[in-house]
Formats: sequence, C-alpha cells, structure tokens
Amino acid sequence: MSWRSIIESGLCQGIGSDVTLITNEGKCVYFSSICTKLVTGDEDINRKLLNLLHSNKNEVYLPIEGTEVMFRVFCRTECSVYGTCDAKLYTLVVCSLPFGALVALAPSPLTANQVIPTIEKLADTLRA
Repeated sequence: MSWRSIIESGLCQGIGSDVTLITNEGKCVYFSSICTKLVTGDEDINRKLLNLLHSNKNEVYLPIEGTEVMFRVFCRTECSVYGTCDAKLYTLVVCSLPFGALVALAPSPLTANQVIPTIEKLADTLRA
C-alpha cells in the first residue's frame, strides 16, 4: 500500500484533521485540508514544525486562517511532539518519519486524547 493510500485510508477513518507530510528539507509532499487552513506550502513554516522535533523549544507560532497562533508543547516522546493553543482550539501533532514528518492539526471539539492515538497509528504505519 502506498503512503498516499495509507493516509487517505486513515482520513476516512475519521481523523478529522489537516494532515501534511513534509520532507526533511521542508518541502510539502502531501496535504489534506479537512477542517482548518494551516499554510504548508511555506518551507519556513515546515522547518519550524521539523525543528519542534529536534529542539527543546516548547512553543511555535503558526499561521492558522490568517492569524498567528501560538502552540505550546505539552508532551514529547521519542518520535513525536504534541501541542495545543490557548483555549485548546487546536491540537498539533508532529511525528518524525524517516524522510521527514507527519503533521496533523485538529480543531476542537476534537481533543488531544482523540487525535493523538489515531495520528500515531498512522505514523507507525508510514514508518513500517
């Protein structure tokens, strides 16, 4: 099964979020916008997302629907970073992949507890 099929299959299972694949160079190779408008064609933004995985930074500003939104990291694992913004309007998940990262942005009413397991399962499948 191709990575595109894996992602689209995961999306059909109700992830309910924007899902982006970015390379280690910051290029967007796949983007599916379901609920929000995260600008992923901008390589600087993509590098910010990649840097979250490889730094100790605990916050990042991302443009969401024309507004700079600050996300605070609330958990790090060996391969992933999870963040949320004020009022928990969005959950951000960035998962390391061999070629780059899987990024998911889910709006409320979806919670981190609903989004993270599904995105992690998708990332595990892409890593295999």
